[in-house]
Amino acid sequence: MKFAKSLALATSVSILVASCADDLNLSPKYGLTAEQVYSDPNNYSNVLAKIYAGLSISGNNGPAGMPDIGGIDEGFSQYVRVMWNLQQLPTDESICGWADPGIPELNSMDWNDNSPFVSAMYYRIYYQISLANEFIRYSGEDYLTTKDFSEADKLAIRKMNAEARYLRALS
Repeated sequence: MKFAKSLALATSVSILVASCADDLNLSPKYGLTAEQVYSDPNNYSNVLAKIYAGLSISGNNGPAGMPDIGGIDEGFSQYVRVMWNLQQLPTDESICGWADPGIPELNSMDWNDNSPFVSAMYYRIYYQISLANEFIRYSGEDYLTTKDFSEADKLAIRKMNAEARYLRALS
C-alpha cells in the first residue's frame, strides 16, 4: 500500500512538472496577431470600420460565408434585424407572417431564452463589445506611449478610441 501511494505521488509530480513547459505558450498559426495589426497606425481605422460594420453586416463575406458568430444562422445574427425583431414584434406595432424559427413566438409574446433571436442578440452584443474592448485596449494611452507613432497619428487614434467607447456603450 505504501509503495502504491509513493508510485501515485511520483507519477503525479512527474506529470505536473512535465506539463509546465514553454510548449503551452502558443501563438496563432494563421492570421495576424493583435501586436502585428496595431503596430501600424493606418490599421486602426480598419479595425474601427469593422466595429462599425458589425452594426450592419453579419460576416466578412456577403451575403453568407465567414460569419462573425459561429453556430447561428448569419441572417439571424445581423444586429439591426435582431434588435428590430426583439423590440417590435412582441408589440402591437407590427406583425411578421414569416414562419422562420422564433418569429411566431415573438409575434405571440411566447418566446424564451431558447429563441434564436435572443441568442443572436446576446452573441452579437458581446461580439461587438469584445471588438471594441480590444480596440480600446490597443488605442489607450498606456499602449500608445510604447509606440513611435507621430503626434498626428496619436491624436487620430485617440479620437477613434472615443468612437470605440461610444460603440461599446451603444452595444
